[in-house]
Amino acid sequence: MNDSKKNKRDRITYVINNVGFFVSHRLPLALEAIDRGYKVNLITGLPGSESIEEKALETLKKYPIPHISVPFTSRGMNPFKEVKALLLLINTLRNVEPDIIHAASPKGIFYAAISRIFTNADKLVLSVSGMGFLFTSPKSVLAKFIAKMYKTVMIALINLQRTSIIVQNKDDFAFWSKLIYAKKTSIYLVPGSGVKLKHFLNANRKDDSRIILLPARLLIDKGVYEFVDAAKTVKKKYPEWIFVLVGAADYDNPSSIDQKTINQWVEDRIIDWWGHQDDMAQVYRKTAIVCLPSYREGMPKVLLEASASGLPVITTDVIGCREAITPGISGLLVASHDSKELAAAIIKLIENSELRKKMGEEGIKLAKEKFSIEKVIASIHQIYEYD
Repeated sequence: MNDSKKNKRDRITYVINNVGFFVSHRLPLALEAIDRGYKVNLITGLPGSESIEEKALETLKKYPIPHISVPFTSRGMNPFKEVKALLLLINTLRNVEPDIIHAASPKGIFYAAISRIFTNADKLVLSVSGMGFLFTSPKSVLAKFIAKMYKTVMIALINLQRTSIIVQNKDDFAFWSKLIYAKKTSIYLVPGSGVKLKHFLNANRKDDSRIILLPARLLIDKGVYEFVDAAKTVKKKYPEWIFVLVGAADYDNPSSIDQKTINQWVEDRIIDWWGHQDDMAQVYRKTAIVCLPSYREGMPKVLLEASASGLPVITTDVIGCREAITPGISGLLVASHDSKELAAAIIKLIENSELRKKMGEEGIKLAKEKFSIEKVIASIHQIYEYD
């Protein structure tokens, strides 16, 4: 790469596990890059959810973003398939010739960091929004071994080349800071992927709503079982309150909850299931309380959206979740894996409408202060431009 090329980076390639995640979390960032004069390309792996991917591909067609699919998956462990996918990614990046490679999601980050070595890209940007299944549920010996190897290789990769790491919470900032020893590698804290505040603020919500919502991929790691157990407890005292799951059930993930189980919960009238929803603002307008009893997050977008919608939040005292609210002010924290504590928190909010209203108001203040998409995008573009 010649010097004049280095002085102005004008080509960005995003490497992300699937199109669904790109559209939901990175599309506004890419569109801003186009507006600023960058040429943008997208490389993704195979779908995490076929239903979401189909809709996301239709959305992507509306924008001038060339898209190339490479056959890697978030959970793939077949060494022959993975090596083939990695080689294809390297070849694709060499053909596209980006100045900046911006990767997100664990597999996308890992493969992009390896591929960067074999390209002339001037800069590697890694958005670490969470550590993935291996780090939230490392139960098997193999999973623990792979998690350890992932960390070891990533330490070497991020210090080998010019890299900017973007994390979404203070815990991850401290974790990754300890792994950096090269001067050309830097770390930044940007809280979340940003929220389009105008889309959620002043949502004219129903004051008489009795819906308690868990909006997330239907994975064990999201605390779905704890939510269902809490629903059983709360409904004994407040049967008129409705517990709703919003999220697709066809994720290719070891932590996915099978369709049969969800159908049984619905049949037993424990929960309602609304599937995947494209317009979450409309969902929040029908909601009284939002719960996310997750085991670990980067910075959960659904909680930022809920706060912007003026909703009280109940979430777990774990990495990522605890920074998405102001504890005791805009929402309540409970212990992870604890359905009894979750049920008690839900009952507390059910029984105090004024507290729900006050927490919702504080959530709006927090969202305006920290989570607007304009602030997030501006911060990331500064990282693109910084040498």
